[in-house]
Amino acid sequence: MPFPRIRTLPCEVSKLLGDDPKIPKYTYFNPSSAHPYIYIRTIEKVGNLYEMNHMSIFNRNNGTLKCIKNPDHMLLPTIGFYRGIEDARIFNYKDRLWFIATSTHITESLHSQMMIGRFDTTVSEIEFVQFLDFGSKPMKNICPFIYNDKIYVIDTFMLTLYEIVCDTDENGKDTYKPIVFKKITPCAGLEMNSMRGSTCPIHLHGNLWGCVVHEHIRRAREKQISLAYISYWMEFDIERGMATFISSPFIVAQWGVEFVSGIEYYKDKNEIEIFLGVNDQVAVVAKTKLQDLRVGQ
Repeated sequence: MPFPRIRTLPCEVSKLLGDDPKIPKYTYFNPSSAHPYIYIRTIEKVGNLYEMNHMSIFNRNNGTLKCIKNPDHMLLPTIGFYRGIEDARIFNYKDRLWFIATSTHITESLHSQMMIGRFDTTVSEIEFVQFLDFGSKPMKNICPFIYNDKIYVIDTFMLTLYEIVCDTDENGKDTYKPIVFKKITPCAGLEMNSMRGSTCPIHLHGNLWGCVVHEHIRRAREKQISLAYISYWMEFDIERGMATFISSPFIVAQWGVEFVSGIEYYKDKNEIEIFLGVNDQVAVVAKTKLQDLRVGQ
């Protein structure tokens, strides 16, 4: 069977952050959006000892960028190279900014594991984090969204939708637990364990939601391994638990390491913003349309 043609998404691509000398000299990539906020994964390299992940928040309303330091007192001590909170997906819930992310030291396992967290009312610091136990390890790229005023996440690798249920412990504190909401029946071109999550789902109309998903290609050549991320547009009916469409594969800005991690949909303008990290070094935004995600050449 021939390999499908990989198209280039019709879009306008630009850097998310400029070259303002006031911006700290960190590495910024893999952004996620929940209007008016954009989270950008921020890496501070501490010599050759370790990399600390911080959460930078760009506020579109006032144009400010704030680097929120890692909440060490909320995570376990670690001597690992990768530290902090990684690859968050942010979302608005009950007038607060929340996130689902991964960390290697939210538990003692030292695996990359899922967590849920919440910022304070001024989005200046992280006031709450908690491990999310999905029952399998490690997990990454589990993407949240709000449906019927509840928090849900989609695991496109296992084609499973979870509801994040809130309860209280013996001390009266809120605790969060994922429970299976629906298994997603795949459509033509989609199989279980074939795609991984990229963006949070966005509501299209009725019961129909859509998100960008990805797979990666590794090629060994002359004793070197090259890596490329390939994206797809996927749609699903949340009430029927069915994937209804998956597009042909595409790239956004380049062939190679480009990781789509965020999305915004402006229905009134028929405009979609895709946020991505390029080469794990640069945060990028691409403007496109829903029809181009579906079938654009």
